[in-house]
Amino acid sequence: MGGVMKARHLFFVVLLPAVASAQARATLRAPRVTGDTVGAACSAARAAVDIQAWFVALTAGDTTALRRLATPALIVFSAGRNGLPERFARAGDVDQLLHYAAERHRAGDRWTLLEVRYLRVHGRILGFMPITRRDSRDPRATKGLWLGKAEYECGRGVRVLNLAPWPLNVPPYEPPE
Repeated sequence: MGGVMKARHLFFVVLLPAVASAQARATLRAPRVTGDTVGAACSAARAAVDIQAWFVALTAGDTTALRRLATPALIVFSAGRNGLPERFARAGDVDQLLHYAAERHRAGDRWTLLEVRYLRVHGRILGFMPITRRDSRDPRATKGLWLGKAEYECGRGVRVLNLAPWPLNVPPYEPPE
C-alpha cells in the first residue's frame, strides 16, 4: 500500500507542473502589437512580452513574479472607475499592488491582454494603451473589455498602468485584421 501511495504522489508531483504549464500557455497567447515605436530606445516586441507578463502574474496571483516585474519601475497602478459597484483600486507602491493582486486573484479575476497599442515614444519611455478582457467570479467586478493608459520604461518595465472598463461612448473594440 505504501508503494502505491508513493507512486500516486510522484505521479501528481510530475503531472502538476505539466497541467499548470498548459493552463499558463492557454492564457499566454501573444497580444496584437500595434502603433508607432519609431525612435524607441528598446524593442517594442520585448516590451509587449514584459507587459503581458504583468497580466499573467495578475491572473495567477503570482506575487513573486509581480514583485520582480514591478520593483524596478512602478510609479502607479490603478483599476476601475468611481461609481461602479466594485471599488476603485490604486497602488502607489509595489506592496499595495501585491495586495490588490492577491485580493483579486482570490475573487477569480482573469486578465487577457488582447492588444498593446503604442501611442507615443519619448526615448526610453513608450506610452501605450493596453486593451484587455477581464473575467471574474466576483459578482461586483466589471467584466468584459477594459482599456488603459500606460508607460513602459526600456530596461526597467511597466511604470504606469491605469485600467478602466471600456467606456460606453467609445465604439466597440474591433481587432485589426
